[in-house]
Amino acid sequence: MTLDGYKLSIDEIVGVARGEDKIELSFTKDSYERMIATRDMKNGLIDSGVPIYGVTSGFGDSNTRQISKQKTVQL
Repeated sequence: MTLDGYKLSIDEIVGVARGEDKIELSFTKDSYERMIATRDMKNGLIDSGVPIYGVTSGFGDSNTRQISKQKTVQL
């Protein structure tokens, strides 16, 4: 299965999640570059202190609770 960021069916996800399908993942160059760019953007936002739901804040009712920079890696 090649992940390109555009085509992934529900049936493929369900098959893998249920252990029915065995896969070896590969990524297109473009999708890999976009993942790296997204990671870099997220890290930049974390460094700047911008709140990010579920990354630097809690979930649900705890969404106003800020998570320390050190704990964002664990979260």
